[in-house]
Amino acid sequence: MLDLLEASKTSIKTYTDALSAHVSNLNNESTEGYKAVQYTFKSVFENVLNRGLAATSDRSATNPMQFGGRGMLAEVRTDFSQGKLIDAGDLDLAISGNGLFPLYSPRHRETVYSRNGRFRVSADSSQLVDSSNRPLLGWKINADGSIDSSDLVEMDIAGFDDLGWTDDGMLVSGFSAQEDAVDFNKNNPDSPVDVPEATELYQVALVNFPNTSGLERIDGTAFRESDASGFASSATLPGENGLGVLSAQQYEDSNVFESGETIDALEVQRAMSASLTALQLINRQMQEVVQAIAS
Repeated sequence: MLDLLEASKTSIKTYTDALSAHVSNLNNESTEGYKAVQYTFKSVFENVLNRGLAATSDRSATNPMQFGGRGMLAEVRTDFSQGKLIDAGDLDLAISGNGLFPLYSPRHRETVYSRNGRFRVSADSSQLVDSSNRPLLGWKINADGSIDSSDLVEMDIAGFDDLGWTDDGMLVSGFSAQEDAVDFNKNNPDSPVDVPEATELYQVALVNFPNTSGLERIDGTAFRESDASGFASSATLPGENGLGVLSAQQYEDSNVFESGETIDALEVQRAMSASLTALQLINRQMQEVVQAIAS
């Protein structure tokens, strides 16, 4: 009887953890760049009363006598499947395919990684940062227009304005002025205006991991390297070495599927209710046993 209580306790704990994953996903349905939590169950098969017998000339085989074991979570992982791309502002970027943005976390004092491409100018107008004020890392553009790919650096934008991304992930100053002139010339071919030259500042680089789902989540949209993920690949231009391409003026939305999450959460809730009912039956039976002994 005590074994049944322990099994029911394990079952309820397992379903509680599963329900927590669904609640987390549903709470972040509208969080840009959020990657859903997934899980799988397993059965710990431990109740074997006998192992059965093989068939002989004078008897047929008998199957093992065994009860189902306790259900537990086998794995909890991050789903890095593609989220929907949403049109956004000049400083937003979306990755289509593999790869993550490298950022520097002042809080953790290390490089972290994210799919959330909603960037903005920092409060002191000195850097390009994400919603948690983590500076985006990239390659600096040299005076001759070449890319300095020797090291990833924080994007120093002090003194520059009118910032925006080109489709290949180049941060430029004078973005809107150039775009407006190009659009004007398309609509007024008989009276074109000079297109101002934008100043190239930094190039976005992407990184990837041997096992992306093994990354350690440090908040809703940022991750750090772990033993399970393996080491980060060398920073690479978008579209190269199996990495995804960038979409400027867009961001990647959460990959949470609301209807599916709700249905799965209801199934877990029903299974938890069944486990609670079983626990109540066991508890009632134990009370009757205790009362019988006491009398």
